[in-house]
Amino acid sequence: MNLNLTVSLNAFVNMFREFEIHEYSFFIKHAFRVAKIVRELSKFLSLPVDSDYVYLMGLLHQIGLPLIAATEHPEFFRQKFGKISDMEELSKTFSGGEKHPIVSKQILSSVRFLPQNLSNAIFYHRDPSKCMDLERTLSYSLMTADIVARKAAMYESLHSKFLEETVYEIKEHKEIPDTVKDAMLKILSRYSFAYLIDDQPRFFSEKELTLEEFGSLAKLLVFLLDFRSTFTRNHSILVAEVSKKIAEEILSEEDGRLVYIAGLLHDIGKIRISPQLLHKASRLNEQEMFVMKTHVLETYKILSESGIAPCVTNIAAAHHERLDGSGYPLGLTAKNLMIHQRILQVADVFVALIEERPYRRALSVPEAFEILESEIERGRLDTRIFEALKQIINEGNLNIPESFLIPDYIRFSSSKFSEGR
Repeated sequence: MNLNLTVSLNAFVNMFREFEIHEYSFFIKHAFRVAKIVRELSKFLSLPVDSDYVYLMGLLHQIGLPLIAATEHPEFFRQKFGKISDMEELSKTFSGGEKHPIVSKQILSSVRFLPQNLSNAIFYHRDPSKCMDLERTLSYSLMTADIVARKAAMYESLHSKFLEETVYEIKEHKEIPDTVKDAMLKILSRYSFAYLIDDQPRFFSEKELTLEEFGSLAKLLVFLLDFRSTFTRNHSILVAEVSKKIAEEILSEEDGRLVYIAGLLHDIGKIRISPQLLHKASRLNEQEMFVMKTHVLETYKILSESGIAPCVTNIAAAHHERLDGSGYPLGLTAKNLMIHQRILQVADVFVALIEERPYRRALSVPEAFEILESEIERGRLDTRIFEALKQIINEGNLNIPESFLIPDYIRFSSSKFSEGR
């Protein structure tokens, strides 16, 4: 297998679009509209910035909003987050929501290939007067795109009233500089503006990312996915970390990077599972379990259609297969399962066991090992991989408690994220 893999930036955008469902339907729709509008503004103003990265800035400018909601206000997140279409109104509905630019900037600091001036523009887009030069123009452009996208959310299509109200609001806005105002008004006057508020991403990039670069973006998807439930907030991250450690132990660093990406994305299909099923406090019945198991097929579908390398898709989508053919969805056996898939299977079972669930407590590592040994005796999981996992744990090369901590930039605190911090 060629491990010198790259991932197209298009793949991330394609995956991000799949999140326009359930709690995130309005949030993702708004993000794409802002991304398209702010990219168009940057081109119209001839700003010396890469338009692909400007698009990312718009797409991710509110990434902190759902994470604050899910962490600090889980009941609100489950019941109301997906029912409010106005992102400005939404951010003011729960305590701390208005601080999302700070959290968003902190989160995006891990995306190291994204230019600093773009993450700074996200930080200041609520008050662009506090920054200078290019960042100031970018911040005002983002603010303007946000205003127009919010207006668009009030109408199902390009309506004359929408145009009238939007043009008026932009003209009368007291803070937006005339250069940005004029650019936005000219864009609004074009027939092609309709494409900026439609339901299509309108994105194509020739950029190829290293696995490490793509991993920093994939983590953003994982946060959105796993924060839907208080019981899975670290699941994909920890599965990825455990898989990487095992692969590095028995294969190579390159293999570690590959299974890390597959580990991050292995449950991405769960975005299609309803919140009601995810949050059920008791064990699932037969019909509910059948629906839950479809997440593997959805993972395969989302990844295969995204444009990511097929080997990543095939590893991620096989995490519930078993060596004896008792797994799903295809019932593959040992002769059909490569080492990378086997690594992910062991890591996924191990992490699930040491996590709390609504219907049971989290198991200790020794208790989890006992269950894994039972699975191995039945011929379901790979002995060599389990032995590598035990060695990693026993040698202290994987700190389980620390792995379960919510990152500081998501664990919202108004004192920690005060102005100027």
